[in-house]
Amino acid sequence: MDSPVIVNAEVDEFYKQPMYYALGHVTRFIPEGSVRIGLNLEQGQDDIRLTYSAAERPDGAIAFIVMNRYVMSNPASKQTLQCFAGVPM
Repeated sequence: MDSPVIVNAEVDEFYKQPMYYALGHVTRFIPEGSVRIGLNLEQGQDDIRLTYSAAERPDGAIAFIVMNRYVMSNPASKQTLQCFAGVPM
């Protein structure tokens, strides 16, 4: 299940899933009032396994979010999420 929060109403419990924390991390860099802007990969880079987005923040800075979905054959490797916010333009 890929829901940020799972609720068990029968016993009045809720469980925060990893997606809950990932969303919290992203919203720290892309606050309310931000506007999504377009991104393009360079030619020949369409086979990389990255999910990405960028937004212009209300303060004029550009936030860039990258999620690496590539999991190597090493069982210890995990998906990673990186967030960056640049200086105002």
